[in-house]
Amino acid sequence: MRKKLTVTIGIPAYNEEANIGKLLRALLAQKQGNFVLKKIIVVSDGGTDKTDNIVTSFNGRLVKLLRNTKRIGQPNVQNLITKKVNTDVLVLINADVLPRNKNFLAEIIRPFYLDSKVGIVGADTLSTKPRTFFEKIIITAREFKKSVYKEINYGSNVYLCHGRARALSKKLYKKIDWPDDCAEDAYSYFYSLTNGFRFKFSSEAAVIFRSPSDLSGHKRQHDRFLEGKNNLILHFDEDLLKQEYQIPSYLFMQQFLINLVSNPFSLILYSVITLFLEISRLINNSVDKKINYSLWQVSASSKKL
Repeated sequence: MRKKLTVTIGIPAYNEEANIGKLLRALLAQKQGNFVLKKIIVVSDGGTDKTDNIVTSFNGRLVKLLRNTKRIGQPNVQNLITKKVNTDVLVLINADVLPRNKNFLAEIIRPFYLDSKVGIVGADTLSTKPRTFFEKIIITAREFKKSVYKEINYGSNVYLCHGRARALSKKLYKKIDWPDDCAEDAYSYFYSLTNGFRFKFSSEAAVIFRSPSDLSGHKRQHDRFLEGKNNLILHFDEDLLKQEYQIPSYLFMQQFLINLVSNPFSLILYSVITLFLEISRLINNSVDKKINYSLWQVSASSKKL
């Protein structure tokens, strides 16, 4: 009989009172057919809201709260988590998402049974119903981009290795050490590739999240993504980065036209918004190179599902 994999869940949390309780309940309700859940570690990273009180209300043996008196940022929190874990698989999940169903954990660890070379499994993402017109535009654009990404190497690419939810093998998470100057999700992808591991995308394991509902929140995400991507060159070969981030022109245009037919107004508006943000960056030099990338303020609207 095949041995069941042991699993720990790690949750970096910074002022997550709006969703952390719902997330913990959803994770504790997961079906454990092909794995054994050993622990859920929540690291409260210097927050000032009621996150700590909510987490401590889950007094069962599975949920453990770690408190940072000073904020150290998601990459350093993840480094802290990996030092506390010794299970076969570590699932890192953001505190502002929810699993789509009770099979989320079973599906995100399934690839580890099928291929011993897999180091990371990335989850799919589903947007919540938009509350504002701006959010609807962002969701339309995300669906367009995701339709492109899923066609590249069957979804196993850097664009779908995101920080909302990933599963890491013990062989990988015990080796990786995240820096705080670049995109931690993309860093894990390239670290996996350059150390002989494989990344797999799981369309069956999905989390629900909310997009920014206004321009300021979207701008923060946009700038953070670009600066985090640019700084990867400090750690990995430039040719490898260009190769992995390259999107075939024919694929981009094909999916753009398909999505343009179904959502012309939103997609055109998103193109205008993106152009505006790029011009704004060039004129105002809006990204400060000296700030700690990992401590950037996140969009408050995306924390409320």
